[in-house]
Amino acid sequence: MGIKEFVEGSGVYVVPVAELPLTAWFIRDKSKVVAGELAPLLHVCERDLDPDCHEPTYVVTTGVMRWDTMNGYYRCQGCKKRWQTEEELKAVWEDGLGTGDEAHA
Repeated sequence: MGIKEFVEGSGVYVVPVAELPLTAWFIRDKSKVVAGELAPLLHVCERDLDPDCHEPTYVVTTGVMRWDTMNGYYRCQGCKKRWQTEEELKAVWEDGLGTGDEAHA
């Protein structure tokens, strides 16, 4: 996926519309891999079309997904949404990698 962060550490990204269908709830910034560690799973909290781009592009705000070991659900650190139903768990695990927190549980 061709995502690009606006400002380092801002959680605001630019993503081509063709690469982020409306049904996609998560993106992973593969450029953020550090020392072989898994890149964070980012929840798409909000998205808007960028009127200044030549090709259809979203500006998205994101939050990092974390596994809450005490309560047994996933939680977005940005918008605070919880993910725990079967459908939501399938979405979190869509790329087969989860959040990376699971191995520490």
